[in-house]
Amino acid sequence: MRRLGVAAAALILCAFLLPSAPAPSHPACTLLGCLVTLPTLGSTAAPPKAPCLGDGESGKRVQLFYGQVAGQTDQSSTMIPKIQAAADTVNQAWRNAGNENVRWACNSSGETVINVLLPSATFDAATATLRSLGYTSPDRIYSIVETGPSPNGLAGQAVIPPDDRATDNLANTGPWYDIVWQLSASTLMHEQGHNMGAVQNSAPHSTDAGHCYQLNDVMCYNDGGLYFQDGGQMIACTQGQTLAAEWDCGRDDYFNPAPPAGSYLDTHWNLYRSEFVAPA
Repeated sequence: MRRLGVAAAALILCAFLLPSAPAPSHPACTLLGCLVTLPTLGSTAAPPKAPCLGDGESGKRVQLFYGQVAGQTDQSSTMIPKIQAAADTVNQAWRNAGNENVRWACNSSGETVINVLLPSATFDAATATLRSLGYTSPDRIYSIVETGPSPNGLAGQAVIPPDDRATDNLANTGPWYDIVWQLSASTLMHEQGHNMGAVQNSAPHSTDAGHCYQLNDVMCYNDGGLYFQDGGQMIACTQGQTLAAEWDCGRDDYFNPAPPAGSYLDTHWNLYRSEFVAPA
C-alpha cells in the first residue's frame, strides 16, 4: 500500500456518516458499520472522572467545546455535562488500553467545555469560528460537539495529519480540529484519534483513505478507499468487547503500548507516543 509521509501536501479530511446517509465522495465511516458493535455504547454506568493533569492548561491539551448553532436553543446546561461524561469514557478507554490519560484542558471541576456560537452546523463554519476567536494554538486539539441535526447526515468529521514517522511527528503540533454532531464516546474517540494521527495509509490494515478494514475497531470501516476499490473486504477481528479493546484491534495499525521491535508501530507513528496523552 502507498505510504503516506510528511511530504504529503494535503491533510486528509475524514467523516462519520449516519446509516441513512448517501455514500460520500470523501473517506467516511458509518455509525452502523463502526460503532454499534461496541457494547460500551449501551452502558449506563458512569465512567470514572478523568483526572485534571498539572495546571490543566499548559502543554499539549484537548480542548472541548459545545457548539451552539445560531437559531438553536442554548442547551449548554445539559450538553456540557454530557460532553464531559463522554470525555470521561474516552479517557477510561485510554487508561484501559495503555495506562494513559488524555491531556484534557481542565480545572478542578473536570474537563473545561467552552460554549461558542456558530453561524451554521458545518465543519468549516465551526473551525473558522474557532480560528476567528483565537483558538489556533499549536498545543491544542479542538473538539466541537453540536446537538445536530448534522449536515449531509454526518455524525463527525476531523482532519488527519499526514505523517507516519515514528518521532517528530506532525500530529504532535496542532492546531487540529474535529467536530461531533451525534455525541457518543466512540465517535468522540474516533474523531480525536484522527487528529492524533490515525490511521496512516502505510498501516498494515489501511484502507488507503484514513481508516482500517477490521471489524470491531473504533477506527475501521469500509470507506471506499483504494483497498476496497481493489476488491478488499472487511476482515473479522474479535479482540475484546470494550471500547478499550477495540482501540486498534490487534494493536498493529495505530496504537500499541509495547510494539515488538521492528514491527510497524515500532518504526512508524504510534498514538501511544502522542503528546496529547500522558502516562497514568
